[in-house]
Amino acid sequence: MALLGDMQALEPAGCPFDMRELVAGAHCFRIEGAASAVYVMRERGEVAWVEAAKGCGDVDVTEVLDQAMTLQARGFRRLAMQTKRAGLVRKLTRRGWTVRGWIMTKELNND
Repeated sequence: MALLGDMQALEPAGCPFDMRELVAGAHCFRIEGAASAVYVMRERGEVAWVEAAKGCGDVDVTEVLDQAMTLQARGFRRLAMQTKRAGLVRKLTRRGWTVRGWIMTKELNND
């Protein structure tokens, strides 16, 4: 969990989460090499769901993570994740991912 410790600071505003809740029952993976990265994957039926991922390096970290997660998800019907980052959507679309929906939210005034 220490590897993901600062991930909460990277999450877009309005999407709070509890790191312990995020990794409970999930599998955590680490990549070392030209890129250093970590990701958390959870089984959801026929879907390998990426709960969180982050990395850095001198190469395209999205490519490195996509390759690793694709290999890790062998045997599942689909690999999936949720993101609010338009740049990541563009990069993953070029790598064969598709947008399958929208997340809608509504602010409530509970005064």
